[in-house]
Amino acid sequence: MKSEAEAARKLADVRARGFSLVRGDLIRGIDAMAVPVLDFKKDLMAVLAAVGPSKSIDVSSKGKSVRELKLAAKKFVSQIG
Repeated sequence: MKSEAEAARKLADVRARGFSLVRGDLIRGIDAMAVPVLDFKKDLMAVLAAVGPSKSIDVSSKGKSVRELKLAAKKFVSQIG
């Protein structure tokens, strides 16, 4: 990120959408997605992520991978209390 303001905008976007996507931004040909794992107070306790070659991972915002990661985060929280 180039500035603190840009980082703040990115964080606000992640909070609103519930996930973050990277499409070859850091390493060409590598995509990633991540979802926050929030406790009952909505504080961050962990992050679940998937990383892989662009050709083999679906990082679309409405794709199955994002849905599955969000579901896994909810299951994680429900299991640890």
